[in-house]
Amino acid sequence: MKRAKNTEPAKSANAPLTLADVAIRAGVSVSTASRVANGSPLVNPKKLAAVRKVMTEMGYEPLPLERRRGARKPQETPDKKQSVMIVLVGELGLNWITDYAPVYAYALNGVEQALAELKINRTIERVSTIEDFHAMVREGGCDGFLVLDTTGRGAFLELPTSAAVVAFMGIHDDSPFDRVAPDHHLAGELAARYLLKRACGGFAVLGGRSPIYDRRVEAFTTTIRKSGAEAIDLWAPDVMRRGPQMHQVMAELVEPLVDSLVARKERPLGLFLTMDVLAPCVYAELARVGMIVGRDIHVVTCNNERPYLNVLHPQPAVIDVRAAEIGRRAVLQLLQRKQFPNETPVGVLIPPQLVEP
Repeated sequence: MKRAKNTEPAKSANAPLTLADVAIRAGVSVSTASRVANGSPLVNPKKLAAVRKVMTEMGYEPLPLERRRGARKPQETPDKKQSVMIVLVGELGLNWITDYAPVYAYALNGVEQALAELKINRTIERVSTIEDFHAMVREGGCDGFLVLDTTGRGAFLELPTSAAVVAFMGIHDDSPFDRVAPDHHLAGELAARYLLKRACGGFAVLGGRSPIYDRRVEAFTTTIRKSGAEAIDLWAPDVMRRGPQMHQVMAELVEPLVDSLVARKERPLGLFLTMDVLAPCVYAELARVGMIVGRDIHVVTCNNERPYLNVLHPQPAVIDVRAAEIGRRAVLQLLQRKQFPNETPVGVLIPPQLVEP
């Protein structure tokens, strides 16, 4: 009978244990074992548990920092904490977010919870323009920046320094630094799949225009088309108006869009609203023309902003973009960037989830 090969290297009885020994026994890379030994938060929980278990079984204890080989950063004093600055870019400040854009508030809450768990100090600032943000980065004064752009443009310039920066929410395809955002394309696909399962006779998407909503609309209409049906695109240039004291749906522009739905003979209709803030106004217009949600028309919205949705009856299906998770992942990505400052900037897309009524 053949004996199974031992994958662990032969060691003398007196040879000291190394991280390589731990890594082999735990079935992970040496770099992962090193992160566990150094207390890094950037380790998969299952791998973290496996490595710690092996360390206990083998009696391995990491050497003190001053006895490890290679150049090391000076050890921080116990009372020194990392600090992160959360920067809101645009004319719309924190009051506007809390009053009119709950999805941004959810993302900020995810950031806050992650930083609190990691015991990282944080401050929040607002600047009006991207250029102001770059001036802030040049001044420094913190260990990293988390950027929430409320302008909707998603355009950033090349940074003049090697500062650790992560943008979150929005799209930021051309960002010169890391970004964490919803998968807007998948959001449109999920909305289309939900309505296709409702056996709708016709399909429509209603909303304004922006780079974010255009992606949702394109994915929705493409998915419907692949099923052999067509989706009409209902929109008005100024259906949404916003400013420091407003984020308002223009009912007089929504009215003719809903009237065009009534004119369609297919029933039930499947309607995708590209943002939750549209839903209360659209529901009111549907009631005006006698269309009953759940019978004549099925509705799915996007973002999962409860203040806009909880007042509706019946509740629509909603694509939850998981804003709090986006905020949490932005913090972890910032730590990753600080640990590996020379890596190519990456974009992390968080997959949304369908929440059925």
